[in-house]
Amino acid sequence: MWARSVLVVGPTSCRAQASFTSPFWTSRNVLQSRQISKIPRLSEPARSRNAHSLIIVAHGVGHSHSGHSHTHSHDHEDCKHDHDDHAHHQDHDHDHEHDDHCHVEGFGHCHSDNSKSANWLHGLLISILKFTRLRPLLQWLEGSAFSSIAKIVLFLAAAGTSWAAGSGGRGAATVSTLRSFSVAAIAGVFFFAGAPAAVDLALDLSALRIDTHVLMNLAVIGTLVTGFPLEGALLLVLFQTSHAVEHLLTEKAQGNLQALYDAVPDHADVVQLDAEGAPLIETAQRVLAKQVALEDIMLVKPGTQVPLDGSIVYGRALVSVEHITGESLPSLKRQGDDIPAGALCHDGILAVKALRTAEDSTPARIARLARDAQAQRPQLRSWLEHFGEIYSKLVILATVVSLGVMVATGVPFLGSAGAERGALYRGMGLLTVASPCALVMVPLAYVSAIAAVASRGILLKGGRVFDALDRCRTVGVDKTGTLTTGRLAVTSMKRLELNGSGGGGGGGGKKIKKSQSVALEIAAALSLRSSHPVSDAIVEESVRKKVNPGSIRVSDFQLVAGGGVMAMIENIGEESQPGYEAYFGSIDYISSQLSGEQVEALRRAITSSATNGRSNKGNENIDGSSTISILVLKSSNDSAALNYVWMFTLEDTLRSVSAAAVSALQKGSWAGPQSTTAPAVPSRACHVVMLTGDNEASAARIADKLGIDHVMSGLNPEDKLREIGTLRITSSQDQGVGINKKNKKASRRSGVIMVGDGLNDAAALATADVGIAIASNTTAAATLAADAVVINEGAGMAAVPLLLRIARATRYVVAQNLILAFGSIVVLAGPTVLGFMPLWLAVMLHEGSTLLVALNSLRLLRFSSVLGAGKEREGHN
Repeated sequence: MWARSVLVVGPTSCRAQASFTSPFWTSRNVLQSRQISKIPRLSEPARSRNAHSLIIVAHGVGHSHSGHSHTHSHDHEDCKHDHDDHAHHQDHDHDHEHDDHCHVEGFGHCHSDNSKSANWLHGLLISILKFTRLRPLLQWLEGSAFSSIAKIVLFLAAAGTSWAAGSGGRGAATVSTLRSFSVAAIAGVFFFAGAPAAVDLALDLSALRIDTHVLMNLAVIGTLVTGFPLEGALLLVLFQTSHAVEHLLTEKAQGNLQALYDAVPDHADVVQLDAEGAPLIETAQRVLAKQVALEDIMLVKPGTQVPLDGSIVYGRALVSVEHITGESLPSLKRQGDDIPAGALCHDGILAVKALRTAEDSTPARIARLARDAQAQRPQLRSWLEHFGEIYSKLVILATVVSLGVMVATGVPFLGSAGAERGALYRGMGLLTVASPCALVMVPLAYVSAIAAVASRGILLKGGRVFDALDRCRTVGVDKTGTLTTGRLAVTSMKRLELNGSGGGGGGGGKKIKKSQSVALEIAAALSLRSSHPVSDAIVEESVRKKVNPGSIRVSDFQLVAGGGVMAMIENIGEESQPGYEAYFGSIDYISSQLSGEQVEALRRAITSSATNGRSNKGNENIDGSSTISILVLKSSNDSAALNYVWMFTLEDTLRSVSAAAVSALQKGSWAGPQSTTAPAVPSRACHVVMLTGDNEASAARIADKLGIDHVMSGLNPEDKLREIGTLRITSSQDQGVGINKKNKKASRRSGVIMVGDGLNDAAALATADVGIAIASNTTAAATLAADAVVINEGAGMAAVPLLLRIARATRYVVAQNLILAFGSIVVLAGPTVLGFMPLWLAVMLHEGSTLLVALNSLRLLRFSSVLGAGKEREGHN
C-alpha cells in the first residue's frame, strides 16, 4: 500500500492531478471551477479550511476523499510537526473507512453515492455504476502501480509483435501467432486504459460536458472504427503518460513547501524562570511541540531550532531563518525580539515564550498562504477556462465540417491500412491536435512565479497580484520600519567641554580616561539594566566595538521612566578612583540633575557640537531628526562639579537594501538585463514617494540619503489613505489617459504600489492597487490589508523591484506559452487534415507542445535564486 500524500493546487496539465507512487499513474484531472463549469461534477472538490485551496490526497490505489465527510485521525510518528492544512509526505495510517470515496472534481469518473446528476441519463449511469459495484475495479485500473506499468508493457509488446508480424520472412503460422499476440496485448491496453476512459466519456457526454478528454477519447474510438487499434492504444498510453510527466513538472512549479515543515522540531523543552527571569535548566521537560501551551517558556540551546513562534524573554544569540528566507547568515536576536518556528540558534541560550500553536506557526502560515495564492485564479485562467468550454465544442464542429469537406473532395471516409488515410482517420487526428491541453497549462507560469517568491519569504495573494504589479509605476513608501530598520543605532559619540563647569575632570580624584571606549563602557554598564530602545542601541554598539562593561561595578541603580537611569559606579579604568554618580538619559532628564549654570553650559556645548561636529543634522533640539542621550559623571567627593560629560547621537538607520532598492525603482534598472523572459522595453522608471508619520526633519534626513524628492511627513492613517488616492489619480493623468474606469487605457501603467509595515499603513495598503507589507511575521496587522507580504528577515524593501521584475517576466512567459499553445494547434492541424501526418506522430507532437509550455513556465523558478541574492543582513556582527 502506497500512502504518499501530495498537495496539488493550480492548473496541472489538462486537469490537475494527484500523484501516486507509480510515476506512470495518470487520470483525467482538470480542476474546473464550480463557478465556470455549468454542469456540476459528481462530487465537490476536497477543500481545506480556506475555500480557495484544494488538497488532493492520493493513496496507493488512488482516490481522494470528496463527496463525503470523514475525519482523519492519525499520528505522525516520524513527522516533525502537526498540521492538518497541508499535504503529508510522511507515511501514515488513516483510522477511518472510505465506503463512499470518489475522485476529486476533474478526475474523470467519480462514483459517489453523494454525487449530483446533471440530468436523468447522467443519473442513470451513476446508478448503474453504484449497482454493479464497478467503482473499485475502475479505480484500480486507473490508479494502481501495476495497472500503470501494465499499460506500458502491453503496448510495447503489441507494437513489437505487430512489427515482427509485418516484417516478412516468417511462416504463416508464426505470423498468425504474432498477430494474435498483438491483438491480445492491444486488448489488454484497452482494458487497463480504455475501460476507465470509456466510463469517463459516457459520464461527460451524458452531462453534456465537452473537454479535452472527451476529444481524446473520441479520437481513440475513431482509430478503432478506421482499423488502427494500435494507434488508439498509443494515443491512450501517450496521453496518460505525458500527463504524469506534466504533473511532476507542476509539482516542481508549486515549490517545496514541505521543507518549511521539515525544519520545525517536533519536541520542545519547557522550562520555568527564576525570579530574575533566567531559565532554570533543571526544570526543563521534553514535550511534543503540539502540547506546548501559549505563554509557556521554551528553552532553546545553541545548535537547536525554535519549536514554535515565540518572543525572546531571556538571552541573546545569533539566529538564522534559512528555512523561510533562504538566507543562512544569522542575525542578532535579543530580549523582546520575535522569532519564528524553525529558526536556528547558533550561539547563546534563549528562553522563548510561545506565542502561537504549531498549526498557526509562521512556516505553517507561509505554506498555507502560498498554497492559497496558487489556488487563486488569475484573470487569464478564468478566461481560458471560459474560452475552453466554447473552444472544445468548436473543435468537434470543425471536425464534423472537415469530414464533410474531405468526403466531398473525394477522400474515402474510412480508408484502409496501407492505403490513403481516410477522412475519419484524419478527423480523429484533428480532434487530437486541436485539444486545448497546452492552453490549460499556460497559467502554470503564475504557479511557478508564486513558488519562486514564496521560497524566499515573499507571499502573494494570488497570481492577479503580478498582473496588477506590471501596471504600477508609482511607489508610495513608509519610512520607519520599511526604509529604515526601526531600531536606533549610535551614529556619533562626542565629549562635551562645559566651560566653567568642571567638564574636564576634578573632584580631587585622578582623571578618567577620555577615550570613546571608556565612555561607551560606562554607558553600556548602565544600559544593561534597562530595556529602553536607546539602551538596546548602546549595548549593541558595545558588542560591535567589543567593549566589555562587566568590569564596572554598578550599585544603587534607578530607572526614571521616560527620562533615563542613574546609579553609583566604581572601577572606571586604572587611572580613576571609585565613587561616581552616573546619569544617562535625555537632555531634559540630565538638565533636571544640574544647576542652572550647568544646564546653560550643557545646552551651549550641545549647540556648538551640533553646528561644528559630525552631528550637525543629528540634534533633536535643532531639527528633531535624531535622538540625543547625555552621559554625566559626578564625583562623590564634589557632586557640584561635572567630571565627565559625553553626548551620544542615535538615529533610526537605513536598511542595508533600501538605497539600492529605491535607486533601482527610480532608474528603472529593476527590469534587469534583456532575456527571453524579460525583453528590453521602454523606460521602466518609477516615481517614488515617501509617506510617513514622522516629523519633517526626520523624513528629510532619510529622503536626502535615498534621493527621494517627493516627501510627505506628519501623516496620520487617514492622511496616507487620502494621499494614495491622490497618487492614483495623478499617476493616471501623468500617463496621458483619463481616470474613467470604463476607459481600459486608464489602467495601463497607472497603478500605485504602497509599501508599509505597521497598522497605521493598513488603510493605505488596502487602497493602493498593490499593497506590500514588510512584516516580521504573517500575523502582523498590516498583512491583513496587503496583497503581498515580505517577511522582515527576507528581502525587505529589495523585494519591491524584484517583484516588479518577476511580474514583467511572468507576463512575457505567459505570452510565450500562449504562442506555443496556439501555434502548435495551427501548425499540426493542416498536415493532419491533409493526411501528411499519422495519428501517432500528431499525438506525440501535441503532447510535446504541452510539455514545452510546462517547461517554459518552470523557468520562472530561477527567480528564487535571484531573490536569494538580495537578502538583508541587518544586525550581523
